[in-house]
Order: sequence, then C-alpha cells, then structure tokens
Amino acid sequence: MPLNEGTTSFIPKKSLVEKRPEGHMGGVFFGISLVIFIIAAASSIGVYGYEKFLGKRIESMNVSLERARASFKPATILELKRMNGRITATDQILAQHVAFSEFFKLLETLTLKSVRFDQFDYAYAPEGITISLKGKAHNYSSVALQSDIIGASTYLKNPIFANLGLDQKGNVSFDLSLYADPSLVLYKETLK
Repeated sequence: MPLNEGTTSFIPKKSLVEKRPEGHMGGVFFGISLVIFIIAAASSIGVYGYEKFLGKRIESMNVSLERARASFKPATILELKRMNGRITATDQILAQHVAFSEFFKLLETLTLKSVRFDQFDYAYAPEGITISLKGKAHNYSSVALQSDIIGASTYLKNPIFANLGLDQKGNVSFDLSLYADPSLVLYKETLK
C-alpha cells in the first residue's frame, strides 16, 4: 500500500545528529588539552621512575659505604694518624736542620793553599748566616786573591777582610766576616 501524504512515518526525514560548523573552537581546545595531559602524565611517570631509580642507587651506595667502613679497623686508623704525626714532625725537623758540612766543603774548595783559617764562629738566622773567621796567609797578595775568590762565590756574600797584620813568623793575620746563604747549610738542600 502506497503511503499517502497524510500518513505518518516513523523514519525521520532530517538527520538526528546536528553538524557543527567547521572551525568550532571546542575541538582545538580539546586537542591541546589532550596533548598537555599526555605530556604531564608521561612526565609524572618519568619523575616517579627516576625517583625510584635514585632511591635504589642511594641504598646500594650506602651498603657499599658501610662495607668499606667495616673493612677499616679503628686501631689501624689510629696507628696511621700517629704515624702521620711522626712523619710531619720529622719533615719539620729536617726542614730546619742545619748541616755546615756543605759550607765547609765550599770553604775548602775556595781556600788557597797559602791561606789557613784558625777560628770559626757563626750566628744562624733564617734570613742568613753571619760567619766570622780568623786566618793567616803567607803574604798580602794571598789575602787579596782569597778576597777575590770568596767574593765571586754565589753562596757567600759581603766578605770583609779586617785587622790585617803580621804575626811573629811573618805571616799575615786577618779577620774575615761574611754572610752565607741559608740554603747552603740547610740539610734538606743537601739531600737534593
């Protein structure tokens, strides 16, 4: 039977879903919100995982540290501290120890065969050593030559020959004062 125009039909002639106009802002905001949500969720999962990783790493390092502490015996540590104190004290003593052997070697090499020293006095200070010598020479030219030789030394400074005179045997007696470089008599320098 054909449907008359006056007959009612239950099939809708219009679409039940309304089409939204293109360019509707709801879809764009939803997309942006979805991307931000996914990034935030991934970040929080990453932070949580990293926190767990660091916690396990710290725990493992604490266990290693405790094992290392246990391997050191307190008695051994105290003995090593005492030994360190002794070594430090020894270093300080050696750094300040004065050994005139190098000075005497230098004086021996610089002294002429015609000159001899009879008396030796010194005053030591960290900035320099004051040395006083009394000696005798065969003649005045030996004293002059000795003065030139000592004056050319890099370790001996300001040599002053004084109180020149003749003794009963005809030898020239003299006094010599000079300054010596402290590095010449420091024992640690002789070790080098």
